[in-house]
Amino acid sequence: MIQHCVLLSLKDPVNPAYLDKAMGLISGLVGKVPGLIDVCHGPNRDFENLSSKYQYGLLVTATGREALEAYGVHPDHVTASGFILQLCEGGIDGVFVADIECSPAQG
Repeated sequence: MIQHCVLLSLKDPVNPAYLDKAMGLISGLVGKVPGLIDVCHGPNRDFENLSSKYQYGLLVTATGREALEAYGVHPDHVTASGFILQLCEGGIDGVFVADIECSPAQG
């Protein structure tokens, strides 16, 4: 299982319509892209005061690399990425991505 973690450093002010449209497109890929399990997104609350540069984030759960790669090239993801880059400080420089390979919890 892969957790695709994306943090966004948003321009001020942000265009909420673009952000909503981008998140809707990405969320809509669950069920369209085989192996894409879940998408969640929302504001970064930064309770530890370690990531205040990033005001918003999303997590995409995929069964593996193949599913994540299919997600990455899907036309809805490409369109959403265009909206996101317009919203971020410095375009791609305002985006942090980590792909975490998760193991099942040991009981």
